[in-house]
Amino acid sequence: MTDGSADNGDLDLSGIDDSEIDLYLLSDKEVQIKTALWMAENSDYLKAQKEKEVKMRKEKELGIYKEKKPRRPSKKHPTIRANSADEAIEKMLEQKKISTKINYDVLKELNIKPGLSPASVVESPKVEQSATRTTGCNRRPAPTRNQLSLSMPLSTLGKR
Repeated sequence: MTDGSADNGDLDLSGIDDSEIDLYLLSDKEVQIKTALWMAENSDYLKAQKEKEVKMRKEKELGIYKEKKPRRPSKKHPTIRANSADEAIEKMLEQKKISTKINYDVLKELNIKPGLSPASVVESPKVEQSATRTTGCNRRPAPTRNQLSLSMPLSTLGKR
């Protein structure tokens, strides 16, 4: 193994001398100094933990302490195996309903009749007559879809 541990959990110390290991171990004085530093650094946390323990003991004595329920592990959904994106989406929708506002039957019908989707139907260009349509506001009519092209300058599109 490359992580330095054998299969049975023991460390592989074959290339390390005893003198090198002694350099890594702290003396009793160093242990005391390091412990004092750690206690000073984490004194706020230790005080908070003691206060929590005292509060918990009092609540248990009064009978008002409630144990926290352990969290359940999340359910693992099986992986979806599909031949196409449409099939994968359909299987995913069967597994979990994303929204109650989606009519899933209509989505299935769209899959059945792919030739009749609104995107594939080519509409004939319609020209609106601005004189027949009066809404009371003096707005320029929006340019229709067939008038736009990539070569048209942006200044002709107007403000948004």
